[in-house]
Amino acid sequence: MTEVAVRRKVDGPEGAAPGSQEDVVDVVVGAGRWLLALVVLLTGAAALVLQVTWQRILSLHAGVDLSSSTTVVAAFLAGLGVGSLVGGRVADRCRPRRALIVLAVVEAGVAVAALASPLVLYDGYRAVAPALTGTLSVFAFNAVALLVPTTLMGMSLPLVARAVTGRVGEAGPLIGRFHAVNTLGAALGATVATWHLVGTHGYVGTTRIVVVLEAVAIALLAVLAGSLREGAVPERILRLAGGVALVAAPVAWYLAARSGRPVLWNPLLAGLGVLAGLVVLARAARPGWAPGRRSVEPGGAPPPLASGGGSETAAAPSDRAGGGATEEGSDPAAPAGRVWPWLVAYAGAGAVALGFEQVFFRLIDGVMRSNSYTFGHVLALYLVLLAAGAAVGSRLVRRVRDPRQWFLWMQVGVGVSAVASLVLVLDVLPSVGVGPRLDRWYTSDGFASGIDVAARGDLLTFGLVLPLALMAGPVLLMGAGFPFVARIVARDLARIGRGTGAMVCANLAGNVVGTLLTGFVLIDRLGVAGTYVALAVPLLLAGLAAAVRSGRTARGGVQVAVAAAFLLVAVVALPSNRELWAELNGTEPDALLLAETRACASALKDFGAGGTQLTLNGASQNGHPFDDFHVLIGLLPALAHPAPERALAVGFGIGSTSFAMLASERPDRVTSVELCGGNYDIVTDLADRGEADFVRLATDPRHEALVGDGRRHLLTHDDVYDIIVPDHSRPTSAGAGNLFSQEFFALMSSRLSADGIAAGWLPTYRVHNAATTTFPYVAAVTVASYNDSRLFLASRSPLDLRPEVLVERYDRLAAGAFPEPQRSSLRAFLADLRPECLNDGSVAAAPDPSAQNRDLHPRDEYFLENGGASEDQAVGSCG
Repeated sequence: MTEVAVRRKVDGPEGAAPGSQEDVVDVVVGAGRWLLALVVLLTGAAALVLQVTWQRILSLHAGVDLSSSTTVVAAFLAGLGVGSLVGGRVADRCRPRRALIVLAVVEAGVAVAALASPLVLYDGYRAVAPALTGTLSVFAFNAVALLVPTTLMGMSLPLVARAVTGRVGEAGPLIGRFHAVNTLGAALGATVATWHLVGTHGYVGTTRIVVVLEAVAIALLAVLAGSLREGAVPERILRLAGGVALVAAPVAWYLAARSGRPVLWNPLLAGLGVLAGLVVLARAARPGWAPGRRSVEPGGAPPPLASGGGSETAAAPSDRAGGGATEEGSDPAAPAGRVWPWLVAYAGAGAVALGFEQVFFRLIDGVMRSNSYTFGHVLALYLVLLAAGAAVGSRLVRRVRDPRQWFLWMQVGVGVSAVASLVLVLDVLPSVGVGPRLDRWYTSDGFASGIDVAARGDLLTFGLVLPLALMAGPVLLMGAGFPFVARIVARDLARIGRGTGAMVCANLAGNVVGTLLTGFVLIDRLGVAGTYVALAVPLLLAGLAAAVRSGRTARGGVQVAVAAAFLLVAVVALPSNRELWAELNGTEPDALLLAETRACASALKDFGAGGTQLTLNGASQNGHPFDDFHVLIGLLPALAHPAPERALAVGFGIGSTSFAMLASERPDRVTSVELCGGNYDIVTDLADRGEADFVRLATDPRHEALVGDGRRHLLTHDDVYDIIVPDHSRPTSAGAGNLFSQEFFALMSSRLSADGIAAGWLPTYRVHNAATTTFPYVAAVTVASYNDSRLFLASRSPLDLRPEVLVERYDRLAAGAFPEPQRSSLRAFLADLRPECLNDGSVAAAPDPSAQNRDLHPRDEYFLENGGASEDQAVGSCG
């Protein structure tokens, strides 16, 4: 028989009489803990899949600018914090078996929220988006929309703590271990969601697949709850749990498959649920499964447990480390003194942790040159390191006498290792033989050009080794601190849930503060390099506190001085912000014009002889002198429209498209909406240096430069435009699907005047189809001088693209509108224009779903699963 539960005498819930039968409860042990660990793994994966999905769905209406995405993260974390407090109070009123039942109900609620979330977060948000014009209103909606599911998610760890903890001395190792498993599950969720689920099934299908995971978790919880009742699993519970898993898994597979083309992962995920159901049903045929229960009479000591029966022995490792729990549920070796200062300290550690997470992601984005897959990949690495740290800390905390000192010195280690890692990657590695390889990579577009074209060595070096080199030390230490705090705050079993909930809530509250402070203030004011220092230096205060607490001030002072000296050397060796981004751009600091804001690190690389190129977080964009293609995206609709008054550029870049629309006096106003506000600062700097093209952009009173998300601008403003030009990024860039979807094209159409024109890049046939299934009149133009790139013009009214008309209007532009020889090349292009008819009076029929980009399934963005749509799948009403 396999041990899954043991009966322990503990302090009961509030109101229970000491020494009564209520003092005897059953906690999950041995194989039961392994089973519960699987539940925690699955629910951690489900939670992260939902977070990734929900954040992206919300971005469709809230925007992808940092202020909007930060409010989503803050709302999510706040809900988890509320849930941890609620879960703590509920857990302390439950026996372990009831805690498992409550946890199953909680996970059922998460499953229901998963199914309902697209309706609430997409359709509901779209209905109220015009009223959400400020950051506070966006945060309020996000908080309300996410409150219930995130509160349910936050309740899980306190309930798990209640179910497994039989001695207070075990609290730190046990809770830390389950936290590590939950975090590892989150890492798996981030990986599978990023690399498979979203691209294959879209966001709706992905949320349905979460139901499979939750169904399996609920079935396993039913088995565990049954094992804590009369020593055996009731057959009816087993049959019910097995039946649910057996039916829910293939149903969810079918629903998910309908939202995208089925591939190998579909039957594998369904098979997991079916297998779990069959196993549970098989166990139902053996009603004596796992009856082994050991009990303790009130006041008695538990008999020894066989070492092969689980993770417990007669003397727990915490006992050997200097005292264990008494059977009354208190721990004589538990740290004395008040708990709240340690909760405050852990909140501060949480703030620093989320601050470092943001700068890690910004910096690694610059190293890798991101596409739609890199964020989830880096997030998974971060979570794996966090889980590994928690696992190591769970073993270590059992062997130390004073977890408080260890926790404080770990925080010093976080700061020192973070700065040292940055110095290692930026200063040491280029000097030890890998400099040429780094230079080659940093002068390329890296993974922004796609993952499939990258050499295997580059995938390993820049996709794994360098991110780990930057994050491993500090993130491992961040994770290792969790079980130490768990041991500090665990004082008696009657409050184990509230202690765990308060600890998690404090850390999450710090996370929220760190997210807002770093995102809105530190990076904006100090840049990445300065933010590293700002986050690392305050952690020396933890070392000072450790020295004071030790009572050996001289020795502690020496330790703090050594740590401070090491950190000081690292800070001195740390490159300046300009030097940092010059290294990541593969150029010299003197050849780089930098404007880093909270949204992006905008930089202009000077190639000499008047040639420059804009980069965003290291990835190249367009440059100056302006190329004909980007000029034509703005110029062609301005010439084709008979009398444009208002024009909108969704994206500014280096300004070429807005510059082209301002070349004529006809638009009364040209509005540019750009995520990366530093781009405007670069243009202003160049204008101050007397660069003629940028002087026009910076001084023309018709130009309105706004910082924000262009799609959100269209949603929240009812202005009508004669020209709308999305200055697109690559379709494989993270978030690019927001501007390449059929729904975005419909949004542009709704904001255009009757004869208004939309124009933009046609990088794929799915974008082609978005235009032709939205507008009745669509034409395409190929620009041979720019790698035969195509652009589209679309309208609800007929398009007049006769070359003689365009040339006549072009000739009326001011003599200095474009420099030579570009003015002549543009005129020659217009004179020889041969537009390709795509639609001529009617909207094209919808193509196969695989040839469409939709808000809830951005196929071009997730290119690995979807490939490219073929020319045969392109639709149009022209013959």
